Amino acid sequence: MISVINEEIAHTLSESGHFYIMHRFGNTFDFVKKTNENSWHLISISVGVNNDSLKILKNILTHKFKVHFITIDVAHGHHIKVKKMIKFVRDNFNANVIAGNVATPNGCEDLIK
Repeated sequence: MISVINEEIAHTLSESGHFYIMHRFGNTFDFVKKTNENSWHLISISVGVNNDSLKILKNILTHKFKVHFITIDVAHGHHIKVKKMIKFVRDNFNANVIAGNVATPNGCEDLIK
């Protein structure tokens, strides 16, 4: 959430060995570029499931920037678009994937597969 995390807080958390998820409502590519240029210990971003998020991820790949965690941040995680984005991230990044929100055990199992 934009009201909870910003670059300054993310940097403090990263450099002190804590986890964070940067919200997806800013310029995600510029954030990843800056964190890579400054060699942050932990780089964690979130994306959606539409073409704009796919474009951001492809741009990150083109520049060979590292990302440690990619959160697929959607209100309804048990959806075909989420499954497709998980597959894209797994196929192209060496990053941990967090996806959600998922409200049912079947939804969780489906996304894990």
